[in-house]
Amino acid sequence: MAIIKPNNNTISAITALPAAISTGKVLQVVTGTKTNTTTIQSTSSTTTGLSAAITPASTSSKIVVIASMSGRLYTETNSDKYYKISVYRDSSKVYEKRTDAIQGALGAGGVLTNPPMDIHYTDAPSSTSSITYSIYSRVDNTGNNTKVQYIDTCFLTLLEVSS
Repeated sequence: MAIIKPNNNTISAITALPAAISTGKVLQVVTGTKTNTTTIQSTSSTTTGLSAAITPASTSSKIVVIASMSGRLYTETNSDKYYKISVYRDSSKVYEKRTDAIQGALGAGGVLTNPPMDIHYTDAPSSTSSITYSIYSRVDNTGNNTKVQYIDTCFLTLLEVSS
């Protein structure tokens, strides 16, 4: 078998990628936490209380938003339910995701579910001013006492990545 020598170097002698390959770098990491329970029973986007602020170093930077939350969705009927989680950049909604409930009996006709409550989103804010990212949520309807509760510790991590 022939030994391949890139640019006439052995593999162990190569210490960097060629200059033409853009790799991006993580410039900063900011984390926000929330430790209290938040209950949302509204069909309008409502803050969960989870937020973090970051000041990008460059207008070309991307911000990776990662929210990790634990919670539950509750309704008094056995009908399918869903809720939505949104990412707000300052006062503007930049991303929204729908999460469907996985039903589990709670007794007296109630349903308690533990659906996934995570977000991974990449934003391009084109700014070097301080930006606050916040997580909002809403339920599909308010009938039958539908609510979503965010419990335990929830985390919001912001990564600034150069482009």
